[in-house]
Amino acid sequence: MVGDPADGSIERAVNRCNQATAGRLKIKIFAGGAVVPGGEEVQSATKGALDVGFNPIGYLDELSDLFLPLAYVSGGLSPLQYMFWLSSQMIR
Repeated sequence: MVGDPADGSIERAVNRCNQATAGRLKIKIFAGGAVVPGGEEVQSATKGALDVGFNPIGYLDELSDLFLPLAYVSGGLSPLQYMFWLSSQMIR
């Protein structure tokens, strides 16, 4: 992967996971848009095209308005705030 400073950390984390599982789990990294169009990672994962995907939470607003408060908090919610937000969504 090229271009993003976070790529090095992602590659190190993947290497550690692959080594820690002694080959039982193999993680492959793909650049954004290489497997499915950018912004469609969550939809593709629910359909089985991806096992895991990552995208900024602000992109999820088209799936549900419930994600909007999370998209506009600098640095994201604290673990306690996230737990309360998640439990409030489960009650609905």
